[in-house]
Amino acid sequence: MTREANRDFRIAEITRKSIKINGPLFPTENGVSSFYREAVELAYKYNEEAKTKDPNGKRVSAGKLNASAVLHMAYQMVLTYLLDDEGKSDFFTRRIGAIEDNKTLKDALSFFNDNFPSEILNSKRRNISPMKYTEENMRGFFIYQVMIQNPALLKATKPFIDPSGLNIPEAFRALSSI
Repeated sequence: MTREANRDFRIAEITRKSIKINGPLFPTENGVSSFYREAVELAYKYNEEAKTKDPNGKRVSAGKLNASAVLHMAYQMVLTYLLDDEGKSDFFTRRIGAIEDNKTLKDALSFFNDNFPSEILNSKRRNISPMKYTEENMRGFFIYQVMIQNPALLKATKPFIDPSGLNIPEAFRALSSI
Protein backbone atom coordinates (compact mmCIF):
# COMPACT_ATOMS: atom_id res chain seq x y z
CA MET A 1 0.00 0.00 0.00
CA THR A 2 1.24 3.50 -0.77
CA ARG A 3 1.91 5.98 2.00
CA GLU A 4 -1.26 7.76 3.12
CA ALA A 5 -1.36 11.37 1.92
CA ASN A 6 -1.95 14.07 4.49
CA ARG A 7 -5.61 15.09 4.52
CA ASP A 8 -7.67 17.25 6.83
CA PHE A 9 -11.18 17.23 8.26
CA ARG A 10 -13.21 19.58 6.08
CA ILE A 11 -15.59 21.87 7.91
CA ALA A 12 -18.03 24.43 6.59
CA GLU A 13 -16.41 27.72 5.67
CA ILE A 14 -19.19 29.69 7.42
CA THR A 15 -18.39 27.89 10.68
CA ARG A 16 -14.65 28.28 10.09
CA LYS A 17 -15.08 32.05 9.67
CA SER A 18 -17.49 32.48 12.56
CA ILE A 19 -15.08 30.89 15.05
CA LYS A 20 -11.95 32.22 13.33
CA ILE A 21 -10.29 28.91 12.49
CA ASN A 22 -7.25 29.11 10.26
CA GLY A 23 -5.31 26.19 8.99
CA PRO A 24 -6.12 22.50 8.67
CA LEU A 25 -8.15 20.62 11.27
CA PHE A 26 -7.16 17.13 12.39
CA PRO A 27 -4.48 16.56 9.72
CA THR A 28 -4.08 12.84 9.21
CA GLU A 29 -0.28 13.01 9.25
CA ASN A 30 -0.38 14.16 12.90
CA GLY A 31 -2.09 10.95 13.95
CA VAL A 32 -4.73 10.50 16.60
CA SER A 33 -2.49 11.50 19.50
CA SER A 34 -2.95 15.20 18.68
CA PHE A 35 -6.67 14.99 17.94
CA TYR A 36 -8.03 15.29 21.47
CA ARG A 37 -6.11 18.50 22.20
CA GLU A 38 -7.30 19.93 18.90
CA ALA A 39 -10.88 18.81 19.62
CA VAL A 40 -10.80 20.56 23.00
CA GLU A 41 -9.60 23.80 21.37
CA LEU A 42 -12.16 23.55 18.57
CA ALA A 43 -15.05 22.81 20.95
CA TYR A 44 -14.02 25.69 23.19
CA LYS A 45 -13.91 28.16 20.27
CA TYR A 46 -17.23 26.97 18.91
CA ASN A 47 -18.97 26.91 22.30
CA GLU A 48 -17.72 30.39 23.23
CA GLU A 49 -19.05 31.80 19.95
CA ALA A 50 -22.34 29.89 20.35
CA LYS A 51 -22.80 31.33 23.86
CA THR A 52 -22.70 34.87 22.48
CA LYS A 53 -25.46 34.03 20.00
CA ASP A 54 -27.67 31.93 22.27
CA PRO A 55 -26.76 31.41 25.94
CA ASN A 56 -29.05 28.35 26.10
CA GLY A 57 -28.20 26.92 22.68
CA LYS A 58 -26.58 23.63 21.72
CA ARG A 59 -22.92 23.05 22.47
CA VAL A 60 -20.45 20.61 20.98
CA SER A 61 -18.53 18.00 22.91
CA ALA A 62 -14.75 17.79 22.65
CA GLY A 63 -14.95 14.03 23.19
CA LYS A 64 -17.42 13.59 20.35
CA LEU A 65 -15.36 15.84 18.07
CA ASN A 66 -12.30 13.76 18.90
CA ALA A 67 -14.16 10.52 18.12
CA SER A 68 -15.40 12.04 14.85
CA ALA A 69 -11.85 13.05 13.87
CA VAL A 70 -10.62 9.52 14.61
CA LEU A 71 -13.43 8.06 12.47
CA HIS A 72 -12.63 10.54 9.71
CA MET A 73 -9.03 9.36 9.75
CA ALA A 74 -10.16 5.73 9.74
CA TYR A 75 -12.44 6.39 6.76
CA GLN A 76 -9.51 7.97 4.92
CA MET A 77 -7.28 4.97 5.67
CA VAL A 78 -9.91 2.43 4.64
CA LEU A 79 -10.60 4.32 1.42
CA THR A 80 -6.88 4.43 0.64
CA TYR A 81 -6.61 0.69 1.27
CA LEU A 82 -9.58 -0.08 -0.95
CA LEU A 83 -8.34 2.14 -3.75
CA ASP A 84 -4.70 1.02 -3.63
CA ASP A 85 -4.81 -2.61 -2.56
CA GLU A 86 -7.97 -3.58 -4.36
CA GLY A 87 -6.72 -2.25 -7.68
CA LYS A 88 -9.19 0.60 -7.90
CA SER A 89 -6.77 3.52 -7.67
CA ASP A 90 -8.50 5.18 -10.62
CA PHE A 91 -11.96 5.11 -8.98
CA PHE A 92 -12.26 8.90 -8.74
CA THR A 93 -10.15 9.61 -11.84
CA ARG A 94 -12.61 7.68 -14.03
CA ARG A 95 -15.43 9.95 -12.84
CA ILE A 96 -13.72 13.25 -13.58
CA GLY A 97 -14.91 13.24 -17.20
CA ALA A 98 -18.53 12.81 -16.12
CA ILE A 99 -18.19 15.80 -13.80
CA GLU A 100 -16.26 18.00 -16.22
CA ASP A 101 -18.86 17.35 -18.95
CA ASN A 102 -21.83 18.20 -16.74
CA LYS A 103 -22.15 21.81 -15.56
CA THR A 104 -24.51 20.88 -12.70
CA LEU A 105 -22.10 18.28 -11.31
CA LYS A 106 -19.11 20.56 -11.83
CA ASP A 107 -20.90 23.38 -9.99
CA ALA A 108 -21.84 21.01 -7.14
CA LEU A 109 -18.21 19.94 -6.68
CA SER A 110 -17.10 23.58 -6.82
CA PHE A 111 -19.73 24.44 -4.20
CA PHE A 112 -18.36 21.66 -1.99
CA ASN A 113 -14.77 22.84 -2.37
CA ASP A 114 -15.71 26.49 -1.76
CA ASN A 115 -17.91 25.74 1.25
CA PHE A 116 -15.95 22.81 2.74
CA PRO A 117 -12.38 23.67 1.81
CA SER A 118 -9.39 21.50 2.52
CA GLU A 119 -6.69 23.77 3.86
CA ILE A 120 -4.06 21.14 3.07
CA LEU A 121 -5.26 20.53 -0.48
CA ASN A 122 -5.60 24.23 -1.23
CA SER A 123 -2.06 24.87 0.04
CA LYS A 124 -0.78 22.30 -2.51
CA ARG A 125 -2.91 23.49 -5.42
CA ARG A 126 -0.03 25.08 -7.34
CA ASN A 127 2.04 21.91 -7.07
CA ILE A 128 -0.51 19.35 -8.28
CA SER A 129 -2.26 18.82 -11.57
CA PRO A 130 -5.83 20.03 -12.08
CA MET A 131 -6.87 16.36 -12.41
CA LYS A 132 -5.29 15.44 -9.06
CA TYR A 133 -6.92 18.50 -7.46
CA THR A 134 -10.35 17.46 -8.78
CA GLU A 135 -9.74 13.85 -7.73
CA GLU A 136 -8.88 14.92 -4.17
CA ASN A 137 -12.00 17.11 -4.01
CA MET A 138 -14.09 14.16 -5.18
CA ARG A 139 -12.49 12.03 -2.48
CA GLY A 140 -13.27 14.74 0.08
CA PHE A 141 -16.86 14.85 -1.11
CA PHE A 142 -17.10 11.06 -0.83
CA ILE A 143 -15.84 11.13 2.78
CA TYR A 144 -18.23 14.01 3.51
CA GLN A 145 -21.15 11.92 2.21
CA VAL A 146 -20.12 8.97 4.39
CA MET A 147 -20.00 11.24 7.44
CA ILE A 148 -23.36 12.93 6.94
CA GLN A 149 -25.03 9.55 6.41
CA ASN A 150 -23.95 8.45 9.92
CA PRO A 151 -26.55 9.87 12.35
CA ALA A 152 -24.17 9.83 15.33
CA LEU A 153 -21.42 11.62 13.41
CA LEU A 154 -23.86 14.12 12.01
CA LYS A 155 -25.19 14.90 15.47
CA ALA A 156 -21.69 15.25 16.95
CA THR A 157 -20.38 17.50 14.16
CA LYS A 158 -23.51 19.20 12.80
CA PRO A 159 -22.29 22.80 13.11
CA PHE A 160 -19.15 21.82 11.23
CA ILE A 161 -20.48 19.58 8.44
CA ASP A 162 -24.14 20.60 8.16
CA PRO A 163 -24.45 24.09 9.64
CA SER A 164 -27.69 26.01 9.63
CA GLY A 165 -27.63 28.80 7.09
CA LEU A 166 -25.83 26.80 4.42
CA ASN A 167 -28.12 25.84 1.56
CA ILE A 168 -26.84 22.61 0.06
CA PRO A 169 -27.68 22.48 -3.66
CA GLU A 170 -29.90 19.72 -5.03
CA ALA A 171 -27.04 18.78 -7.35
CA PHE A 172 -25.29 17.19 -4.34
CA ARG A 173 -27.62 14.21 -4.78
CA ALA A 174 -26.60 13.80 -8.40
CA LEU A 175 -22.92 14.21 -7.53
CA SER A 176 -23.14 11.61 -4.78
CA SER A 177 -24.65 9.11 -7.19
CA ILE A 178 -21.77 8.98 -9.67
